[in-house]
Amino acid sequence: IREGERGGVSDATAMALGVVLSVHMFGGYALTGLAVSVPADALASVVGKNFGRRRVWRGKTLEGSAMFPLWSVLVGWVAGGEVGFFLVLGLMLAFLEAFLDRWENLFLTLLSSAMCYFGLRT
Repeated sequence: IREGERGGVSDATAMALGVVLSVHMFGGYALTGLAVSVPADALASVVGKNFGRRRVWRGKTLEGSAMFPLWSVLVGWVAGGEVGFFLVLGLMLAFLEAFLDRWENLFLTLLSSAMCYFGLRT
C-alpha cells in the first residue's frame, strides 16, 4: 500500500470496483473498455517511472501519458474498430489520469467502458 492510500481506499480496490461496475452497467462493451484502460494504466506507470523525462503534472510524465492513446489505438486496430475513436478515448483517459488525484482507477475503467458502450453500439 502506498503512503497516500493508508486509511483509505487503495488504487487496486478502486480499480476492482470500477471493473465490477463497468461490467454490470455496460455489459460486453465494458470488456473492450477494460482492455484499453487497465493495461494502459499499467504501461503508463512503468514507462513513466522508467523512461519518463518530461514532467507534465503532479509527477506524471509525457512519456507515460502517451501510453494511453498508443495502447488504445493498438486495441482498436486489433479489434477492427475505428482507430480515430480509440485515439480520442486514449487521449481522454490520459487527461483524466493526469489530473485526477484520488479514485482515478475507478473513473478510468468507468469512462473507457462508457465510451465503448456509447461509441461502439450500432
